[in-house]
Amino acid sequence: MLAKIGKKLIEIADKNVIMYRKSGDEFIFMTINLSYDETMALVKKIQNVIRSIKLPVLKSNCSIGVVEYKDGNSTYSVFDAITLADIAMYMSKKAGRGNITYIDENEAKNIVAFGPLEETLNSLKFKGR
Repeated sequence: MLAKIGKKLIEIADKNVIMYRKSGDEFIFMTINLSYDETMALVKKIQNVIRSIKLPVLKSNCSIGVVEYKDGNSTYSVFDAITLADIAMYMSKKAGRGNITYIDENEAKNIVAFGPLEETLNSLKFKGR
């Protein structure tokens, strides 16, 4: 399943999209110079492509977290943006599989100000276990 998803994501990537596998079943993509609408259209395309992959005993779906990061942001780093995207993805999972959560720059600043990102991420990951 992961190989099929990876192949499909490679087919979607272009000069404005960088994608890689983070770990396990988690993939990260970064868009360059795309507007909100273009990014969300890409997210929906990714979701549809992943949902179209079918194996005899498996059906695929995905929860997606998106975070806005603009070059020159002085509140959080690009590495923090990756953790924020992870937080958004777990928020999507919590809302129900197959959801998309978008965190804009202002909301990201509020999350950063709230406390350590790893603690926020861990509280979402392990809540309810």
